[in-house]
Amino acid sequence: PGVALAGLFLAQRSPFLLLCLIPVVAVVSLGRDESFPVLMKMRRALNLSKHKLQAQERKLKTYSKILNAAQMMSTQMTESALDSALQKSLRICGIQGGKLERSKVKNSISLAEQSYLALPSGLDEESRTVARILGRIYCDSKKRVQLHSQVLEALEETRRSQAQTLAASRLAAIGRLAAGVAHEVNTPMGAIILATDLGEQFLQ
Repeated sequence: PGVALAGLFLAQRSPFLLLCLIPVVAVVSLGRDESFPVLMKMRRALNLSKHKLQAQERKLKTYSKILNAAQMMSTQMTESALDSALQKSLRICGIQGGKLERSKVKNSISLAEQSYLALPSGLDEESRTVARILGRIYCDSKKRVQLHSQVLEALEETRRSQAQTLAASRLAAIGRLAAGVAHEVNTPMGAIILATDLGEQFLQ
């Protein structure tokens, strides 16, 4: 743009000088980047920023996949559903062939409570990092599932004990009612027996 403005200015002032400027512009436009170190530096900086941008986009896609996997695993309420959610999460994140094992095998990541995540051999470091993150999410989700099952068991035990307490309180109420009826029946009976005894003694 600066060269074009300079050309316009020269054309207005002196058209003859414009004829001298045309070969200079042609040489500059046909010249190679090596002839102009500033252009080379700018091109290198552009390529570097382009690579950085691509790397950031890849990371952003990976983080998005990890978040989706975490959301999928966090909604599971049974261990079998959680195991299948982990398998699906690994496939979503591009890790094919990863599976849960109960014993340590070669190329595996340790998870919670005697479980391991066996990874395929030849996996790059970025994929191993993603697998470790998914493994941590799996462990936290498994603890949550176990806690959920313990809460359900405690709730069921509470319901059973409430039912037993209710039955016991009903029996206690029936016992009190029977004792009250017996008392109400025995009181007049006692008076009648006493009166008959006194009457019998009086008659003798």
